[in-house]
Amino acid sequence: MSVDSISLDRVDSQVLAQLCSGVKDETAAREMDVSVRTYRRYVARILRTLNAKSRFQAGIKAAELGLVDIG
Repeated sequence: MSVDSISLDRVDSQVLAQLCSGVKDETAAREMDVSVRTYRRYVARILRTLNAKSRFQAGIKAAELGLVDIG
């Protein structure tokens, strides 16, 4: 999987940032001004996009691909 084969929109980038920050779903949803259910749907979409089985694995893959700044 390469970064060129992955297309993330603004919302996906925000969700990835929330995942990497480790906040709870409720907090992330509130910060993004969406429902918790909608936020979890966004997370599921990212898991599918990155072919990840867990949120942790998605974070690792996103960092490896340079999709998030973990510094």
